[in-house]
Amino acid sequence: MNNLINNAIKFTETGVVTIETRLIQKSGNEIRIAFSVRDTGIGITASQLGLIFEPFMQAHVAITRTHGGTGLGLSICRELITMMGGELKVESEAGKGSSFSFELPFAISSSKLNQSTVAQDLNYQSLGNRYVLVAEDVELNQYLVRHIMESWGFTVDVVNNGREAVDRIQENNYDLVLMDIQMPEMDGIEATRAIRQLSDPVKAAIPIVALTANALKGDSEKYLAAGMNDFLPKPFNEQKLFLVISNNLKTSTKEAIPMSETNIPVTEGHDKLYDLSMVQTIAGGDADFVKRMVELFIQTVPPSLNDIQKETEQQNWQQVSKLAHKMKATIDSMGIIKIKDVVRAIETNGKKGEQVDQIPAQVQEVVKVLEACVGQLKKEFGL
Repeated sequence: MNNLINNAIKFTETGVVTIETRLIQKSGNEIRIAFSVRDTGIGITASQLGLIFEPFMQAHVAITRTHGGTGLGLSICRELITMMGGELKVESEAGKGSSFSFELPFAISSSKLNQSTVAQDLNYQSLGNRYVLVAEDVELNQYLVRHIMESWGFTVDVVNNGREAVDRIQENNYDLVLMDIQMPEMDGIEATRAIRQLSDPVKAAIPIVALTANALKGDSEKYLAAGMNDFLPKPFNEQKLFLVISNNLKTSTKEAIPMSETNIPVTEGHDKLYDLSMVQTIAGGDADFVKRMVELFIQTVPPSLNDIQKETEQQNWQQVSKLAHKMKATIDSMGIIKIKDVVRAIETNGKKGEQVDQIPAQVQEVVKVLEACVGQLKKEFGL
């Protein structure tokens, strides 16, 4: 929506920009919402409409000169909307304006957000000393979520797969579990089902929040049907993590209260392949945390690249898909947008066994970009 709104404003020097959302369908625990952005700007000719969704293309070279931009925005918008189960549509007439619209399905959360806190910074110490188990197999993600919650005063245990999670829950008394979906040995859904069958009724009822790089249509129903209480799409920021945890902890928790705003410095990296804004925001000025995240990235990327290249050479497309899925959260956290769509294409096509002839070249593109990122990070941080 931000991109569509920015385009409408940019191409409407005089006139009106109208933004509309409306509920068009509600069924069970799913709703469908329509979004539209209309403007009375310069519009697009019929011959140019077929070009605007192509990467690096704009309707006319004069637009680039006058208004700027690379022409990537609409292409990315369309891909994101398609991934979320929708379709981006456009109606336009030169000299009269344009209308971009789409519909998306959403799951109705099992928890109710405290609306007064959504748009504000939160008092992250307001939940007290909680004991949380994190089941996550990516080391960088483990470090990230542990750092966030320990800064709130939480005690955090981390395990690498669902089987270990089931064992730990029987040994300790946790307040909540953050459960990744795709893990080796036992995945998050299997682990949740096993936990719900435990003989101890207190342990069997522990709140479980799914952590997932997939937030597509139908996924939420699958997680809730397995016995999970809620889900949180990756990548997430500190506020989203705090809200979903506070909403799923026991009601004895006192209400989270807003705290005063703080300005967190963010380093811009226009000439870099990565953007550490998200990591820096979570770090809250802790330079050691940022450096440790970078070190983990540098340590874990080469083995991951070796694995995905090996599986690609052997044409093990299902395994290639799983490895690409594992990379997604890391790439998103480190702000490596250049290969964001490529990694998702590898995951989707590998899983479905479609367009596999394109996967080797896509993997090489990912390897090239990530190796360059590692080199840039080593240089910037003196590693």
